[in-house]
Amino acid sequence: MTKEDKQSELIANMADLFNKISAYNMPIVKQKLAGLTFSEIEIIELIANINDAHITKLAKKYHMPREAISKITKNASKKAN
Repeated sequence: MTKEDKQSELIANMADLFNKISAYNMPIVKQKLAGLTFSEIEIIELIANINDAHITKLAKKYHMPREAISKITKNASKKAN
């Protein structure tokens, strides 16, 4: 078996493992995200991925008015509690 074949096999095995982990976690993810809109999920993801996230920064990144971002985050926060 060549080095390239071993690398391909390793990548295929890792992809298979990732798919199994995703399938295992899917019910948990669906439960956690139940009731949230697509926009709310996207904003939550942006908050998680942006350093020092605040309304103005999120609004620029999402290309939306600050008021809309504020409303989405408030609604998502209420649903999370």
